[in-house]
Amino acid sequence: MTLDDGAVLTNDAGTPPAVDGGTTPTVDGGTTPTVDGGTTPTVDGGTTPTVDGGTTPTVDGGTTASDVPVTCTGTQIVCANACVTPATDAENCGRCGRSCGAGGTCAMGVCTCGGGAVLCNGGCANIATDRQNCGRCGQACTSGQSCVSGACVCDSGAVRCGGGACVNVATDPQNCGGCGMACSRGSACVSGRCACPAGTTADTTGRCVNTATDPQNCGAIGNRCRADQMCASRVCECRPGLTEAGGRCVDLQTSVQNCGAVGRACTGGQLCVAGSCVAADRCTAPSRVCNGACVNIVTDPSNCGQCGRACATTSLCVGGSCQPYIVATGCTTCPCMACVGDLVTCCTPAGFPGPLCTEASRCP
Repeated sequence: MTLDDGAVLTNDAGTPPAVDGGTTPTVDGGTTPTVDGGTTPTVDGGTTPTVDGGTTPTVDGGTTASDVPVTCTGTQIVCANACVTPATDAENCGRCGRSCGAGGTCAMGVCTCGGGAVLCNGGCANIATDRQNCGRCGQACTSGQSCVSGACVCDSGAVRCGGGACVNVATDPQNCGGCGMACSRGSACVSGRCACPAGTTADTTGRCVNTATDPQNCGAIGNRCRADQMCASRVCECRPGLTEAGGRCVDLQTSVQNCGAVGRACTGGQLCVAGSCVAADRCTAPSRVCNGACVNIVTDPSNCGQCGRACATTSLCVGGSCQPYIVATGCTTCPCMACVGDLVTCCTPAGFPGPLCTEASRCP
């Protein structure tokens, strides 16, 4: 109570008197209500609503007002959980998501373009710079091109080569240093110049070769192996299945003069078949008697397809036809990514030091 001099009467501890047992009264068991900026009572157990800039009031246990479905009035529609007027909204002109673009306006649901833009597919596009509408609506620039002043031009570092394609002449092996300047098979384009990959050397024609395995450049550029030889570890030696005999390579399975072993000759008109001297009638298809020997014309590189038709040192006899091959540089097994272009079939013939890339559709 207040005394005559205005002082407030307190109890022995100096605190204002409590009501009903000492507890400051609250409203319905909630937080103590305050006035002018204090804590306000909660509603149905939700977040404490505030006034003038406080926390957004919640409804029935914590659902925020933004989760409540938006209801629009009049000619407005809901776009991205907000009410818009499609007749005049430049970002949702006529329908949700249709933007009139920079400088564009929306009137009666139709875009009106400004700032040099034109109407393309319902939206505004600057045909001077738009890669999808360069120069006119729907004319798109290809990969590696930009739209400059309404024309598709190659990006920096690239030039246009045949068919309108933009290529980087510093790295493109088909246009190395300039359009149409192709590098030879196996070489790469480095800084606009054709260069051979590691382990290979350019021959007199500019082709990249491996002198460790190339029969036309065995051990050194220009050193050719004989037709019956291959190049292995920079040395010309007999092809697989052939044996050195008197300065030439022979097949001990078919050679009449070296049947089964060097110097063992067949006599009396006999032929050498599978390393044994037998009667001439034992030579049957696909083998044929060629120069006194029974040879398989399907696989014999000295009699490929017919007697006397010898394959070049860079060819194999596959199915009776001579097929070019190159050593698959860097490969140890097939298939191999080194086999490209016409030489797509990767093979490892018996006796060869490693995989080969051949034009044949199958391996020998």
